[in-house]
Parts: sequence; C-alpha cells; structure tokens
Amino acid sequence: MRVLIIGGTGLISTAITRCLIARGDAVTLYNRGQTDADIPGGYNTITGNRKDYAAFEAQMAEAGSFDAVIDMIGFVQPEPELIHIPTDFLFEVAPKAAEWCKENFQYNNIFDNTAAKADLNFRYTIPFIDGVQRIVACLDARDRIHDKD
Repeated sequence: MRVLIIGGTGLISTAITRCLIARGDAVTLYNRGQTDADIPGGYNTITGNRKDYAAFEAQMAEAGSFDAVIDMIGFVQPEPELIHIPTDFLFEVAPKAAEWCKENFQYNNIFDNTAAKADLNFRYTIPFIDGVQRIVACLDARDRIHDKD
C-alpha cells in the first residue's frame, strides 16, 4: 500500500511510520524537513510547506496517488500574539506578584530558544549584534549601566 504521512517525524507519527515500513508499505513523508526522522530507512521524503498551497498541490500531483493519507498535523496553529511588558512597569503595577521578576531580570539572562524555534517557528528578525547594541542603548538611556570599578 502507498501511504503518505503529512508530518511523520513526531513522537506518534514516528511510531506509525515504523509500523507501516515494517509491514512492507511504501511510505512517503511530507514535511518541512526541520526535524530529523528517527527512522532507520525504507521511506521517501517530500520536503515542502503545506501552507504554500500552490507548491503543495504541485508536489502532490508529481508524487501521484496514494492508497492512504495520514495527516499528523491536522490543525492550523494560530500565530501567537507576543507583547513586551517591561519588568519595571510590571513591578510598578503588581509589586508583590512581580517581585521575583524584578529581582531575576535585572541581570543578564541567557535563554535557549531551541523550543521556540521548533514549536513556534521562531526566527531571528535582526542580527545578534544589533540586538545587543539596542539593549545596551536602552540600558544606557535609562542609566542602568553602572561602572563596576
């Protein structure tokens, strides 16, 4: 049986893919190619973005027909609306609740954004050095840079 799996590299779909390959099905995965498949082999991959409808339709026409299609990404995730609330303002309006926040975020923090890249499709919008320069300028304008000597 020819089976198309949209996705195919996630926790559940990897197990499904392995089972289909083990029973001898001809499996094709369609995904963005951003997650390495933890599958030993025996499948084809079509890399693309299902939201680019014209390209998706062309790729599917070229791939031919399938006996079954399993859509492991059966929802459209809404774009998150992110807002920035300065720590000082948060502390000002809710001092008791934001005390830990003011204490913690007065210092430099390093965050691993791997999950944001994978789950939210996070991409840098400015070069790293520009971001650092903006932060320094913002802190300097607020007299938050202190000489340690």
